[in-house]
Formats: sequence, C-alpha cells, structure tokens
Amino acid sequence: MEPFITTFSGLNLTNETTRVRVYFANDAKQLPSNYDEVVQLIRAAKDIQTDDGYGRREVDVNTTYEADKLVTEIEIRYIKIT
Repeated sequence: MEPFITTFSGLNLTNETTRVRVYFANDAKQLPSNYDEVVQLIRAAKDIQTDDGYGRREVDVNTTYEADKLVTEIEIRYIKIT
C-alpha cells in the first residue's frame, strides 16, 4: 500500500494495488498465428468486474528477447483506495 491522502484528523487513505503477472515465451522466429489474439485476451482481464472496490485498472505489456525466444510479460494492476 502506498500513502494517498493524509488528513489533519488522522484519516489516512492509501492506494492498495494488486498485481498479476503473466509470462510466456515463444520461438522468436515463428510466433504462433494467434499470438496477438492471446495477448489481447490476457490484457482484457483488467476489465473483469468485481465488487471489491477497485476503481483503477491498468495493464502493461513488455517483450524481451532471450536467445531465440521472445518472452512476453503482461502485468495487470487493480488499484483501490482504502
């Protein structure tokens, strides 16, 4: 949790962030034909509706090359004020 608002009355509001990370690797020279679709489906997980009070939802996609592999990291963040 990270401080968000501190008041003189002692009320402290914080941002609570829940992170979900997904990693997968593919042959960099021959990506599966549905690679982009898979990435988009995982990114869409940020929009799952819950009753847990998460007001902000963010997603980042990063790719790196390791030898002949393309490594994809998708981080989804659910953020609420507590």
